[in-house]
Amino acid sequence: MIDNEIKSEFSDFGRKMRIIGICLILMIIPIVNIIALIAVFIYQIKALSNIKKINLKLEKKKLRSFYDHFLISIIIIIIGITILIVLTLNFMYMSNRIIEYYKKPKEAQERLDVLYGDYQHALELLLLIVVYFAGIIQILAWSKFKSFFNENIKEFPAHIASDTFVGCSLLKISLLFGLIASFLGLAGLIFYLGFGIILIILQVLGYFRLSHLRDLQNAEP
Repeated sequence: MIDNEIKSEFSDFGRKMRIIGICLILMIIPIVNIIALIAVFIYQIKALSNIKKINLKLEKKKLRSFYDHFLISIIIIIIGITILIVLTLNFMYMSNRIIEYYKKPKEAQERLDVLYGDYQHALELLLLIVVYFAGIIQILAWSKFKSFFNENIKEFPAHIASDTFVGCSLLKISLLFGLIASFLGLAGLIFYLGFGIILIILQVLGYFRLSHLRDLQNAEP
Protein backbone atom coordinates (compact mmCIF):
# COMPACT_ATOMS: atom_id res chain seq x y z
CA MET A 1 0.00 0.00 0.00
CA ILE A 2 2.69 2.52 1.02
CA ASP A 3 4.99 2.83 -1.99
CA ASN A 4 7.96 5.18 -2.37
CA GLU A 5 5.87 7.97 -3.91
CA ILE A 6 3.45 7.97 -0.98
CA LYS A 7 6.37 7.82 1.47
CA SER A 8 7.85 10.86 -0.25
CA GLU A 9 4.59 12.81 0.07
CA PHE A 10 4.17 11.89 3.75
CA SER A 11 7.81 12.86 4.38
CA ASP A 12 7.22 16.22 2.71
CA PHE A 13 4.07 16.64 4.82
CA GLY A 14 6.17 15.94 7.93
CA ARG A 15 8.74 18.55 6.94
CA LYS A 16 5.99 21.13 6.57
CA MET A 17 4.66 20.20 10.02
CA ARG A 18 8.13 20.94 11.43
CA ILE A 19 8.25 24.33 9.71
CA ILE A 20 4.81 25.17 11.13
CA GLY A 21 6.04 24.19 14.61
CA ILE A 22 9.07 26.48 14.26
CA CYS A 23 6.88 29.35 13.03
CA LEU A 24 4.61 28.93 16.06
CA ILE A 25 7.65 29.36 18.32
CA LEU A 26 8.58 32.54 16.43
CA MET A 27 5.12 33.93 17.12
CA ILE A 28 6.26 35.00 20.60
CA ILE A 29 8.50 37.64 18.95
CA PRO A 30 6.77 40.98 18.22
CA ILE A 31 6.47 41.96 14.54
CA VAL A 32 8.03 38.63 13.53
CA ASN A 33 4.82 36.97 14.78
CA ILE A 34 2.85 38.48 11.89
CA ILE A 35 5.22 36.95 9.31
CA ALA A 36 5.23 33.66 11.25
CA LEU A 37 1.42 33.54 11.31
CA ILE A 38 1.27 34.06 7.53
CA ALA A 39 3.90 31.31 7.08
CA VAL A 40 1.83 28.91 9.23
CA PHE A 41 -1.19 29.59 7.05
CA ILE A 42 0.77 29.08 3.81
CA TYR A 43 2.43 25.83 4.95
CA GLN A 44 -0.88 24.43 6.16
CA ILE A 45 -2.25 24.90 2.64
CA LYS A 46 0.90 23.35 1.14
CA ALA A 47 0.64 20.39 3.51
CA LEU A 48 -2.92 19.77 2.34
CA SER A 49 -1.62 19.44 -1.22
CA ASN A 50 0.52 16.49 -0.02
CA ILE A 51 -2.55 14.85 1.52
CA LYS A 52 -4.51 15.37 -1.69
CA LYS A 53 -1.78 13.67 -3.76
CA ILE A 54 -1.58 10.78 -1.29
CA ASN A 55 -5.31 10.21 -1.31
CA LEU A 56 -5.46 10.25 -5.12
CA LYS A 57 -3.56 6.95 -4.89
CA LEU A 58 -4.93 5.49 -1.65
CA GLU A 59 -8.56 6.67 -1.89
CA LYS A 60 -9.10 6.42 1.86
CA LYS A 61 -12.31 7.88 3.27
CA LYS A 62 -10.74 9.09 6.54
CA LEU A 63 -7.85 10.78 4.74
CA ARG A 64 -10.26 12.46 2.34
CA SER A 65 -12.37 13.59 5.28
CA PHE A 66 -9.29 15.08 6.97
CA TYR A 67 -8.48 17.02 3.80
CA ASP A 68 -12.07 18.27 3.40
CA HIS A 69 -12.47 19.33 7.04
CA PHE A 70 -9.15 21.15 7.20
CA LEU A 71 -9.79 22.89 3.88
CA ILE A 72 -13.19 24.08 5.11
CA SER A 73 -11.58 25.49 8.27
CA ILE A 74 -9.08 27.41 6.13
CA ILE A 75 -11.88 28.78 3.95
CA ILE A 76 -13.72 29.95 7.09
CA ILE A 77 -10.57 31.74 8.28
CA ILE A 78 -10.11 33.40 4.88
CA ILE A 79 -13.73 34.58 4.90
CA GLY A 80 -13.27 35.88 8.46
CA ILE A 81 -10.12 37.83 7.48
CA THR A 82 -11.92 39.27 4.45
CA ILE A 83 -14.84 40.44 6.61
CA LEU A 84 -12.37 41.90 9.13
CA ILE A 85 -10.68 43.94 6.40
CA VAL A 86 -14.05 45.18 5.09
CA LEU A 87 -15.20 46.14 8.61
CA THR A 88 -11.94 47.98 9.31
CA LEU A 89 -12.03 49.90 6.03
CA ASN A 90 -15.67 50.81 6.64
CA PHE A 91 -14.81 51.98 10.18
CA MET A 92 -12.02 54.19 8.86
CA TYR A 93 -14.25 55.62 6.12
CA MET A 94 -17.14 56.37 8.49
CA SER A 95 -14.76 57.94 11.02
CA ASN A 96 -13.49 60.38 8.40
CA ARG A 97 -17.03 61.19 7.30
CA ILE A 98 -18.08 61.94 10.89
CA ILE A 99 -15.07 64.22 11.44
CA GLU A 100 -15.86 66.09 8.21
CA TYR A 101 -19.62 66.35 8.86
CA TYR A 102 -19.68 67.43 12.52
CA LYS A 103 -18.07 70.80 13.03
CA LYS A 104 -18.17 70.67 16.82
CA PRO A 105 -15.48 68.36 18.29
CA LYS A 106 -17.81 67.22 21.11
CA GLU A 107 -20.53 66.04 18.72
CA ALA A 108 -17.98 64.35 16.49
CA GLN A 109 -16.44 62.52 19.46
CA GLU A 110 -19.84 61.27 20.62
CA ARG A 111 -20.58 59.85 17.19
CA LEU A 112 -17.10 58.33 16.98
CA ASP A 113 -17.58 56.63 20.37
CA VAL A 114 -20.82 55.06 19.16
CA LEU A 115 -19.19 53.96 15.91
CA TYR A 116 -16.21 52.46 17.75
CA GLY A 117 -18.53 50.58 20.11
CA ASP A 118 -20.40 49.05 17.16
CA TYR A 119 -17.10 48.18 15.48
CA GLN A 120 -15.78 46.49 18.63
CA HIS A 121 -18.95 44.42 19.08
CA ALA A 122 -18.81 43.35 15.43
CA LEU A 123 -15.18 42.23 15.85
CA GLU A 124 -15.99 40.22 18.98
CA LEU A 125 -18.86 38.46 17.22
CA LEU A 126 -16.73 37.78 14.15
CA LEU A 127 -13.91 36.38 16.30
CA LEU A 128 -16.25 34.04 18.15
CA ILE A 129 -17.84 32.75 14.94
CA VAL A 130 -14.55 32.18 13.13
CA VAL A 131 -12.70 30.68 16.13
CA TYR A 132 -15.50 28.32 17.13
CA PHE A 133 -16.43 27.10 13.66
CA ALA A 134 -12.84 26.78 12.41
CA GLY A 135 -11.71 25.26 15.73
CA ILE A 136 -14.44 22.62 15.87
CA ILE A 137 -13.89 21.64 12.23
CA GLN A 138 -10.12 21.31 12.76
CA ILE A 139 -10.73 19.12 15.80
CA LEU A 140 -12.80 16.83 13.56
CA ALA A 141 -10.06 16.97 10.92
CA TRP A 142 -7.31 15.77 13.27
CA SER A 143 -9.65 13.06 14.58
CA LYS A 144 -10.03 11.76 11.02
CA PHE A 145 -6.27 11.90 10.44
CA LYS A 146 -5.66 9.90 13.61
CA SER A 147 -8.34 7.39 12.58
CA PHE A 148 -6.66 6.92 9.20
CA PHE A 149 -3.37 5.95 10.88
CA ASN A 150 -5.20 3.74 13.36
CA GLU A 151 -6.89 1.83 10.54
CA ASN A 152 -3.63 1.47 8.59
CA ILE A 153 -1.20 1.17 11.50
CA LYS A 154 0.47 -1.97 10.09
CA GLU A 155 1.60 0.00 7.04
CA PHE A 156 3.73 2.40 9.10
CA PRO A 157 6.73 1.96 11.41
CA ALA A 158 5.51 1.71 15.01
CA HIS A 159 7.37 4.79 16.30
CA ILE A 160 6.07 7.00 13.46
CA ALA A 161 2.48 5.81 13.94
CA SER A 162 2.78 6.41 17.70
CA ASP A 163 4.14 9.93 17.22
CA THR A 164 1.33 10.68 14.77
CA PHE A 165 -1.30 9.55 17.30
CA VAL A 166 0.24 11.76 20.00
CA GLY A 167 0.59 14.72 17.62
CA CYS A 168 -3.05 14.55 16.56
CA SER A 169 -4.20 14.28 20.18
CA LEU A 170 -2.09 17.27 21.25
CA LEU A 171 -3.46 19.39 18.41
CA LYS A 172 -7.04 18.44 19.29
CA ILE A 173 -6.45 19.36 22.94
CA SER A 174 -4.81 22.66 21.92
CA LEU A 175 -7.82 23.55 19.80
CA LEU A 176 -10.13 22.83 22.74
CA PHE A 177 -7.97 25.15 24.86
CA GLY A 178 -8.29 27.72 22.09
CA LEU A 179 -12.08 27.58 22.21
CA ILE A 180 -12.02 27.96 26.01
CA ALA A 181 -9.48 30.80 25.77
CA SER A 182 -11.66 32.68 23.30
CA PHE A 183 -14.61 32.44 25.68
CA LEU A 184 -12.60 33.44 28.75
CA GLY A 185 -10.99 36.27 26.80
CA LEU A 186 -14.29 38.08 26.97
CA ALA A 187 -14.27 37.82 30.78
CA GLY A 188 -10.62 38.50 31.60
CA LEU A 189 -7.36 39.13 29.74
CA ILE A 190 -5.28 37.22 32.33
CA PHE A 191 -7.19 34.00 31.70
CA TYR A 192 -6.95 34.55 27.97
CA LEU A 193 -3.17 35.00 28.05
CA GLY A 194 -2.74 31.98 30.30
CA PHE A 195 -4.73 29.70 28.03
CA GLY A 196 -3.05 31.27 24.98
CA ILE A 197 0.41 30.22 26.22
CA ILE A 198 -0.80 26.67 26.90
CA LEU A 199 -2.39 26.58 23.44
CA ILE A 200 0.84 27.56 21.67
CA ILE A 201 2.90 25.03 23.68
CA LEU A 202 0.49 22.21 22.83
CA GLN A 203 0.40 23.26 19.18
CA VAL A 204 4.19 23.29 18.94
CA LEU A 205 4.48 19.86 20.59
CA GLY A 206 1.74 18.48 18.34
CA TYR A 207 3.27 19.72 15.09
CA PHE A 208 6.75 18.54 16.09
CA ARG A 209 5.36 15.07 16.80
CA LEU A 210 3.70 15.02 13.38
CA SER A 211 6.98 16.20 11.84
CA HIS A 212 8.41 12.72 12.51
CA LEU A 213 6.54 11.64 9.39
CA ARG A 214 9.50 13.15 7.50
CA ASP A 215 11.48 10.07 8.57
CA LEU A 216 9.07 7.74 6.76
CA GLN A 217 10.91 7.90 3.45
CA ASN A 218 14.08 6.43 4.96
CA ALA A 219 12.40 4.16 7.52
CA GLU A 220 12.75 0.40 7.28
CA PRO A 221 9.62 -1.55 6.28
